[in-house]
Amino acid sequence: MSDNKKRLLLTELRKADGTQQDVAIKFGISRAYLGMIEVGVRNPTVKLMARIEKYFGIPANKLFPDLFFEVNCNKMKQNNKTA
Repeated sequence: MSDNKKRLLLTELRKADGTQQDVAIKFGISRAYLGMIEVGVRNPTVKLMARIEKYFGIPANKLFPDLFFEVNCNKMKQNNKTA
């Protein structure tokens, strides 16, 4: 993933809380791993994602929008009617 804008909310929240090193210690991970998660080079485990979500009080799909997709139910219903 070359576009790190997708995880800007995570980065902004982390910056408001402290340095990468400070926050990484809170999650029990390395500063480098947190940095890679922020820019989208690495993805957190499900367990780590849940901890990050709980810590910041923001749903994981908002923190990691590139890992989730939203389904437009109305569009799916329309497509199923025409199929």
